[in-house]
Formats: sequence, C-alpha cells, structure tokens
Amino acid sequence: MYHLEWKIPEIVLHIKYWDILSLSDLMAAMTILKEDYLDHSAEPIHLILDLSELKVFPKRMPDLHKAMGIIAGHSNMGWVIIVGFLNPVLNFIASLLTQIYNVHLTSEPDMERALATLRRIDTRLL
Repeated sequence: MYHLEWKIPEIVLHIKYWDILSLSDLMAAMTILKEDYLDHSAEPIHLILDLSELKVFPKRMPDLHKAMGIIAGHSNMGWVIIVGFLNPVLNFIASLLTQIYNVHLTSEPDMERALATLRRIDTRLL
C-alpha cells in the first residue's frame, strides 16, 4: 500500500509505502508521479520514499526496471531519497537502478535527515 502527498509544495513529494508493496502498486505510484506531478512541473521535483513500515516489496530486477522506467530520465525528476529501510537486497537493487538510469539517489535514516540533505542540494529549500 502507498500514500503520495507533497512534503514541500511543488518541490518535495513524499511517497510512503507500508506493509506489502505489490508490483501493481509500485507501477501505479510511478505512473501517478509522472503524469500528475513531473509532467506538469516547471522545476525538478525531489522524491522522498518512506519505506520505514514496508514489509514486502518486489525484488525481481525486471519488475523494478519496468517500474523505474516510467520516471527514469524525466527532465523534472530531482533527487530520490529512501528513508527508513536498511535492507541489503533493496540497497543493492537501488544501487543498480541508480547506475542504469543515472538517477540521483541516497538514503537517510529518517525524514529530518532526508530534508536536511535536500536543503544542502537545492537552494529553493533554504
């Protein structure tokens, strides 16, 4: 399951995933992100993915490749920060996807640190 909302309007989008994240939920969230946010923005949008309550997620590389392909290379895609999920499998997959799609991605232990990282990266947040 997931919920998507602005953390900082027009600049930082927050997607919280919890319990079981199906491939269809992931694809739906990426499609909404692209069509409802990225396609209509004049500036880059940063994404905070809160995975702190996520228990099960898609692990097949072809599935993740397909989902990430929806937003990969979009001119308005800013940084992606993963919050609260220290899973070695996910970290490895995220590293691969970062290299494949040339996405700026990092992880932080909590929302406060994620926002601090974005403030260092983007002067619009000062």
